[in-house]
Amino acid sequence: MMKRLIPSTLFIIALTLLAACGNDQRAKGLVKDFMKNDMAVADYDVVTWSALDSTFRINDSTLSAMRQRAVADKLVKQQPAYTNATNKLLRITLKYAVNKKDTQQTTFYLDDKVTGIVGVKQN
Repeated sequence: MMKRLIPSTLFIIALTLLAACGNDQRAKGLVKDFMKNDMAVADYDVVTWSALDSTFRINDSTLSAMRQRAVADKLVKQQPAYTNATNKLLRITLKYAVNKKDTQQTTFYLDDKVTGIVGVKQN
């Protein structure tokens, strides 16, 4: 009985880790596309990425305020291509250097299926 349990458990752990790595890479790709298309940030160097993490703390009113502030602060273009929000959001923070000198840190919020950006804020 124990001999069957250990390989099954290790297999499940391995699958979970592979899925997490895939979501992480997909999120980074979505962030890069969003920066290029909706933020007009083309010339930047990645300093560090945070780990992809989840949150349930962003409600509709918070997300709406975040989106309005991003436009007002000229962080994003006038009508960025946001994805619809889900109850659970994922977030990833990017610290990057613009024009090799000005370091900025931005947090990107994604839907739980990692299909698009739902909000962005400058830290």
